[in-house]
Amino acid sequence: MIATLVSMALVPSTFAQGGPTPTLTPEAWTVEAAIALYSISGTYEFAECEYEGAIEPECWKFTGTIQMTNPHDQWVDGYRRCAGPIRPAYAAMQRADRISIPPNYETTPQCFVEVLVARPLAPKQQTSLELRGENEVQWTLEEAREFYDLQGPDAEIKLHGLQSWEVPEIEGESWLITNVCSNWVDGYRTQPGEVRPDFSEHPEGEYISIPPRSYRVEAMMITLRPCDEVQSFTLRNLGDQPVNLRMEPSENATRVGGLAPGAQATSDGFVVVDDKEWYRVYMADGSTIWVAGWVVNVTPIEATPTLVPAASAPSAPAAPVPAAPVVTDWSESTVRALFGIPAETMLTQCPGENACWQTTGPHSITNSTQCWQGGYTIAEHEMMEGQSDAKTGIPPGWSGIAEVAVLRPC
Repeated sequence: MIATLVSMALVPSTFAQGGPTPTLTPEAWTVEAAIALYSISGTYEFAECEYEGAIEPECWKFTGTIQMTNPHDQWVDGYRRCAGPIRPAYAAMQRADRISIPPNYETTPQCFVEVLVARPLAPKQQTSLELRGENEVQWTLEEAREFYDLQGPDAEIKLHGLQSWEVPEIEGESWLITNVCSNWVDGYRTQPGEVRPDFSEHPEGEYISIPPRSYRVEAMMITLRPCDEVQSFTLRNLGDQPVNLRMEPSENATRVGGLAPGAQATSDGFVVVDDKEWYRVYMADGSTIWVAGWVVNVTPIEATPTLVPAASAPSAPAAPVPAAPVVTDWSESTVRALFGIPAETMLTQCPGENACWQTTGPHSITNSTQCWQGGYTIAEHEMMEGQSDAKTGIPPGWSGIAEVAVLRPC
């Protein structure tokens, strides 16, 4: 059931005319009555409210791009597009500044409502779970699993909103989750630990929710949603030696390659292990590796705000930008092909390094990797952070004449 730019052939509610808020009887609580009472318009779908398989009487749930007015002096269940007042009992929840519709609230074309749970009168306490979606673009279960590196039993994970998946509790089983977000993730841990703000008085506060920046936490149940703020980072090696890339966020974990001097990678977040930051990087094959935050230059990548028309679907959360793959075959033939080095140019291995080749003397070169390479060029080019000579190093994608090149895998 979809309504587009609804124009109801009903008598306007007395609230819309400036009179007192009407009290509707259960017999009168049709979807048309709900639309009139809340002055609903826009593009939306509606259905009867359902919770745990049961239909809630006197309740309609609207989802979409909704323009509306809350005629009550109480909060109404729902979800807003824009941040605003926080419902007192929801202060500890993710996106608390968007959950529920404030008293006497009126939308604007930019700040519309995505979910509205419409009852005749707003309840003093929540009696059902409304869909709390971030936007109209679905976050798939595969994306959620990959992002949180979810590991656990073979069980059905159900959709719990436009941007929410419920990982169930299974007797005798547990899940592992990595949270690289700066916000808490709703859930219940098997081991006590840090207490989520506003849960300090709760008798089970040490078990409630998954802490920010935590690695492989064991939990009984979890709700997977996108991070409150999508944040990416550029990691750049400003040193003169490769930086270790490891399978896990630990100095004792298996080394899977190195980030060459001048090279950079993109991270979608970090965890804190033993008070140290480890940044997660996606490889081209979809696998993940970890880089120690104290050996690279870390620069946050600020998202560019995009104005979205009220009637159109917002964009999905930005996917992490993959780093250059770790090249395992770093033979002379591979390096010549990768950098377009002519056959007449001598190419020799760097002393004491297997995955490193160098050249001397002017020759053409094309850096087709995604990272900076060592060397010195004839012409000036963009400078890497911290440089003072515009001829030092070979930028990603650069073509020209180099006097010296020192070539390593990204």
